[in-house]
Amino acid sequence: MEVHKHPHHVTHKKKWGEYLLEFFMLFLAVFLGFVAENVREHYAEKNKAKEFAKTLVNDLKKDTTEFSAAIARKEICVYGIDTLIRFLRREDYQSRLKEVTKLFQYIRNNYYVTRHDATEQQMISSGSLRYFNNPELYNGITGYYGEVRTYNENNNLYYLRVPIIDQLAEIFDFKNSTDTTVHFHDVTDANKWLPNNSLALNRFIIYSSLIQTIYGGQVKNLSAMKQHSIALINLINKEYHLQNE
Repeated sequence: MEVHKHPHHVTHKKKWGEYLLEFFMLFLAVFLGFVAENVREHYAEKNKAKEFAKTLVNDLKKDTTEFSAAIARKEICVYGIDTLIRFLRREDYQSRLKEVTKLFQYIRNNYYVTRHDATEQQMISSGSLRYFNNPELYNGITGYYGEVRTYNENNNLYYLRVPIIDQLAEIFDFKNSTDTTVHFHDVTDANKWLPNNSLALNRFIIYSSLIQTIYGGQVKNLSAMKQHSIALINLINKEYHLQNE
């Protein structure tokens, strides 16, 4: 009696086609698992990118408001310093003591821009900036926050205060002041001009003009950063369809 071997019998020899089929099925299972994992990671990263985009837009809106306030304040200072210099150049400047001393507040205004960069710092520390696949958006974000950091680092005018204080001491007499503390930002307690103060006055006018020029440059930089911030908001909204959320 002839005995037929079952295909699953231990002594059954597989044909090469069966090996090929099993290899293909194993490869397909691994490949589909790999694809599914990639799809899952891509979906998760896309959701994370959108969440970061939302908080980033909120930060940028705060920055825009901050820039607007700083621009307005700096423009007032530019105008105030211009008025101060005009007073000091008048022949009757010594009769304008009260007006002049009130204008000194614009010299010491060193308005810092508060950085709302919590989202950016979180993304850098976690390596999440890579979620933004759009090169224009990625470069825009890194470039923008670089601009803001550079602005604050390069616009500290404290180093100009010491020579100005020295010049004030040569221009005004504070000896009979009723205030026990003379404040750099408030010299309204000066009760008279010191005699022979022409040289010190000239130096002070030059320094005042320098600070006015610096403030004018800051206004231009702040305006550029404000426009950059608005452009980033529009780009992020377009990229992640946040307008209707």
